[in-house]
Amino acid sequence: MQRNLILTILGLCLAATAFPQEKETQFAFNNYHRYYNEARQRGDAEKEKSIKAFRASFAQHPYRYHSLDTRLSAQECLAQLTADGIFSGLREQGEPFSIFSILSALEVPSMG
Repeated sequence: MQRNLILTILGLCLAATAFPQEKETQFAFNNYHRYYNEARQRGDAEKEKSIKAFRASFAQHPYRYHSLDTRLSAQECLAQLTADGIFSGLREQGEPFSIFSILSALEVPSMG
């Protein structure tokens, strides 16, 4: 008797939580379609043209090496990159911040 009562209550709780999720999902999709369609109707041709030009430019230059403040070419910059991912000219500058330097500077408390 108690087992049937517990199973019935559990079933009702599960059913009660399942239906509102369908309504919320439908509400979300309706909002999405509403705002998407409004945005498509108000499209600006000049804006779409500039977005396409930006995407084409970014597809050709994904790493933006052309915007570096250096006189080196992209190949020269990549040649300075070492196997561990550090630029050879910045190794000394980054050394104080390496994990090994930080750990060696920490005092290890004794257990005794």
